[in-house]
Amino acid sequence: MSVATRTAASRARRRAVLTPALGAVVVLLPILAGCTESATDSTASVEQPLVEDVRPEPTADSLEDEPTATDDPAETDEAAETAEGEEGADTADAGDTPPAADPAPQPPAEAAPPAEPAPVPAPAPAPAPAPEPPPAPAPSAIVSAESQVEARLVELANAARAAEGLGALTRDSRIDTVARTWSQHLAAGGLSLAHNPSFADEYPAGWRAAGENVAWIKDGGTLSPGEVAQRMHDGWMASSGHRANILGQYTTLGIGVAHHPDHGWYLTQNFATY
Repeated sequence: MSVATRTAASRARRRAVLTPALGAVVVLLPILAGCTESATDSTASVEQPLVEDVRPEPTADSLEDEPTATDDPAETDEAAETAEGEEGADTADAGDTPPAADPAPQPPAEAAPPAEPAPVPAPAPAPAPAPEPPPAPAPSAIVSAESQVEARLVELANAARAAEGLGALTRDSRIDTVARTWSQHLAAGGLSLAHNPSFADEYPAGWRAAGENVAWIKDGGTLSPGEVAQRMHDGWMASSGHRANILGQYTTLGIGVAHHPDHGWYLTQNFATY
C-alpha cells in the first residue's frame, strides 16, 4: 500500500470527536509523520523751564518845579532868583549824562528739577529648566491569549517528550507562521476543522519529515489560556495519531492558535525534521 493510501486510511480511522468534562466541544485531527500540510512623538526727557533775562531800559526823571505865585514882591524876587539859579543849575546839568539806573535785580533762576531716572526694566525670569523626558515605558506585560496558549503547548509537548526520553523540539517562527495562518483562516470563517492541504510545501526548504495536528474547541469564553492549552494537549495525547506526532522523531515545532468570540479556538501544531 502506498504512503498516500496509508495516510488517507489513517485519517479515516483516526478522526475523533472528544467531549471534555467541562462541556467544551473538542475536535482533533492528526496527520502522521511523513505527510505534507500546515496551519498554526527707556529713557525720560525733562523739559527745562525757560528764564527770560529782562533788563528794563534805564530812565532819567527830569523834574521841574512849578513856581508858586505870591503877593509878596520880595518873595517874588527871591523866588525868581531861586528859579534863575535853578535854571542855571539845570542848564549846567543838561550837558551831563544822567546816571544809569541800577538794573532791576533779577529773580534767581529756579533750578531745573532733576531728571527722573529711566525706569530699570525688571530682570527677565530665569528660564525654567527643561523637563526631563519621561522614562521609556517598560515593555508591555500584556500577552495575547493566543500567544499564551501557543507557549504553553510548546512546554507541554516538550515535557511529554522528556518523559519518554526524547529531545526537546526547537520552536521555529517560520513554521509558527505556517501553523498560525492556517488557524486564523479556519477561525475567521468558523470553518469545520480540517488539515492544511499544503502545509509541508509552506515549510522552509530542507525538511526531511513533516507532520501536523489540528484541534478546535468552543468553550463559550469559560476557559483561561492555560486551560485551553492543557485540554488540547490532553486530547492530543489521548489520540494515538496525535501522540505519535508529538513523540515522533522530529527536531522542529511550529504552533499557531487563533480565537474567534463566535467560533471558538483553533489550534495547529506543525512538526518537521531538518
